[in-house]
Amino acid sequence: IELVGATHLIESGTASGQSTELLARYFKRRLQITTIDRDTLYGLYEQTKKRLSAYKSITLIKGDSFVEIPRLLNALPNGSRAVVFVDGPKGHMGFQLAKACLRHKRVPLVALHDTARVWDRSLHDELIRHKEFLMETSLPRFRSRFSAMDASHGELDIISEEYRKNPLW
Repeated sequence: IELVGATHLIESGTASGQSTELLARYFKRRLQITTIDRDTLYGLYEQTKKRLSAYKSITLIKGDSFVEIPRLLNALPNGSRAVVFVDGPKGHMGFQLAKACLRHKRVPLVALHDTARVWDRSLHDELIRHKEFLMETSLPRFRSRFSAMDASHGELDIISEEYRKNPLW
């Protein structure tokens, strides 16, 4: 976000808003954050909206990211740059959303979550074909530094076992 000079972050897939809050705490008011969730999977929208209301830089939208993100991007003021973080939908549908966002002139970077081979082999294999545009945070050098963030969800054990099975990752 800092490297590309983003003024806005648009997140697709809020759930309980953990990533949203982490980003709001780090960036304070230097970054406008809009997070979108359909609220059909977890049913946490109202609870999350209430908790995140303490952060004035965050706007929550209940809706479809395929509709809301283009609307938001087209409404950005001149000189704005937006990073899009796709945490949902998952899999190939999330990849389609990411590619659509990258086509917008105000989007220099898209982060696509849950794309390690352990989560979705076919998506991972498709992404790997574009290594020149890819930074894989599931690689050991990132995992060793940031894996504590996943510990509370048990993801570390799952990923560690997969790395043991697939040492070339």
